[in-house]
Amino acid sequence: MVAGKRADMVIQYADFKIPIELKRDYHKDVWTAALSQLERLYTRDPYSAGYGIYAVFLVR
Repeated sequence: MVAGKRADMVIQYADFKIPIELKRDYHKDVWTAALSQLERLYTRDPYSAGYGIYAVFLVR
């Protein structure tokens, strides 16, 4: 991943990694983090091949 930054979770199999970014529904960056964190920082890793998962938790 990017130096000094890391995804919330990473699923790895052999040389393939899927970064996962998690947010709660009330987080201030819930609408922007898919691009500003996941796409911009973590899916650029050559081992992710441009893939990633963005999950939002709705807690009631």
